[in-house]
Amino acid sequence: MNVLQGISTAIFGLLFCYLCYNVVFQFLFSLAGRLIRPQGPKANQKSGNTRFAVLIPAYREDSVIIQTATQALQQSYPSDAYDVVVIADSLQPDTVEQLSRLPLRVVEVHFEKSTKAKSLNTALGQLRPTDYDAVVVLDADNIMTADALSEFDRWLQSGFQAVQGKRVAKNKDTAVAFLDAISEEINNHIFRRGRRSLGLSSSLIGSAAAFDFTLFKRLMSQIEAVGGFDKELELRLFTERIKIAYAEDALVLDEKVRKSEVFYNQRRRWLSAQWRYLTTHIGTGFGQLFKGNLDYFVKFCDMLVAPRLLLLGALSLLAVGSLLLPFPFGAKAWVGLWLGFALTLLLAFPKEYFTKQLLVSIMQIPHLFWLMFRLLFNLKGANQQFIHTPHEN
Repeated sequence: MNVLQGISTAIFGLLFCYLCYNVVFQFLFSLAGRLIRPQGPKANQKSGNTRFAVLIPAYREDSVIIQTATQALQQSYPSDAYDVVVIADSLQPDTVEQLSRLPLRVVEVHFEKSTKAKSLNTALGQLRPTDYDAVVVLDADNIMTADALSEFDRWLQSGFQAVQGKRVAKNKDTAVAFLDAISEEINNHIFRRGRRSLGLSSSLIGSAAAFDFTLFKRLMSQIEAVGGFDKELELRLFTERIKIAYAEDALVLDEKVRKSEVFYNQRRRWLSAQWRYLTTHIGTGFGQLFKGNLDYFVKFCDMLVAPRLLLLGALSLLAVGSLLLPFPFGAKAWVGLWLGFALTLLLAFPKEYFTKQLLVSIMQIPHLFWLMFRLLFNLKGANQQFIHTPHEN
């Protein structure tokens, strides 16, 4: 019995340390984002100096790409200072024809196995570097607000070569979409605003971001990722010690997943990419720390963090279980950990989401937690194929 108790205590001890790491790591940035205002771009920057190529990879996105492309053309930014480039991958001929009638450029691509990185690299290969200073990457469902390019321009003119915009929900029409929208806002606060508040780089998302054209083309040419190209791009930027800014006023509307099955596939893709980059960059992460590359090391630490929904479910179960059973370390430790995570979320929680819909949506959390738990055992092969997230108009 003593041996079993020792093993049990050791297992619970490792679990407690890992969960404590998750809570403290996120709490630090959540608190910083609430207390410290991140440094903004330099004041009095002239606008309209940056020539943009707005790249929109569209894989089987016939239902949304016309709307996205049309909205992208309606920027308050000087029309002669940016071009919209739709990368048409497996679109219907009628969709391509409708796009060709708009004042934009269509780059048709054909791959045996499609990836976002392949689409972007093909388009970049057809653009002349002398025509553009920067690129903006959008997903096919993304809608930029009218002044988004002007905001990106301000940050680029301030000397940054990589700028992450603020992605916000386009829709909150189902319980799953509402929770996904909240998750996006919390990520913005912790991993972007919070990090910039402490002088670190913002985390990339994969869309709604602007980059120096030459830099982006060079780094993308080295990337062949099937999923999670933004993680590899981020690590390559940090390797070169390039700081990523966070343009909180460059708003881009992003469609949130409406159904649990789409949520499952999307998170499976994300978690698979996270696991792949974590396991392949353990040595590099600590090596960069010893070189003083804090941005790179923090990104590595970020990849150690478990998905928030799994954390919430696990901490809730352990807190309740510790009140009913004699858990090692006692109920105060487990309940305290849960309270620490709850405070982390509360600091990052957008106040406009405290609505009646929140109460309804909370009922979906146990189901989504179960889906997240299941996909932990279904990651094999997820990073070997392009898992598409369908969108609706």
